[in-house]
Amino acid sequence: MRYIHPQYERDENDDEYIWNEDEMTDVEHIIQTVSNDRIPVYYRRRLSDYAREDTRKWNRYINQTNNHQKRMAEDDDDFGGDYLYVRVKKVGRRVLFVYDKQYWDKILKSTTIKSSTNITGRIIKTKSDRERDARRSQRQHDIIRESMDQLIDEAVSREELERDWDWYSEREEDYEER
Repeated sequence: MRYIHPQYERDENDDEYIWNEDEMTDVEHIIQTVSNDRIPVYYRRRLSDYAREDTRKWNRYINQTNNHQKRMAEDDDDFGGDYLYVRVKKVGRRVLFVYDKQYWDKILKSTTIKSSTNITGRIIKTKSDRERDARRSQRQHDIIRESMDQLIDEAVSREELERDWDWYSEREEDYEER
């Protein structure tokens, strides 16, 4: 499928409008079609970065739609539950729309669908993430321990200095009395 992006212009009232609305690619219609027909569809972008942006944008759209449908189904038994079982993937410069009911069944059983990011469900920390966090907390603990040791050493040396001064002043008084 060939992707044609919308072209915007401004009219006399300084309002934006799309002047190629009949030619541009209707991605929402593509998502609905893939969800209904279960046939994968892709379009190619000029740059890989554009494909990445589109993937994030349409994943966010699907997440928001499914989250809304999930809330509607929880509120009312007769309404909602019309989910989009589509995953959006980036393959090089292509944006691929794939039907994946098993994935969405698993996600919809979970408690949250985060629509603000591409992450759906909870974030799982790997062993290296846990080790990195442990090293970071150990490093912070060592810094705090070093600063406390330094403060204690300063207090002890101040105390020793005062004690030495007191001893010296006592000896000086004894010397003067003689």
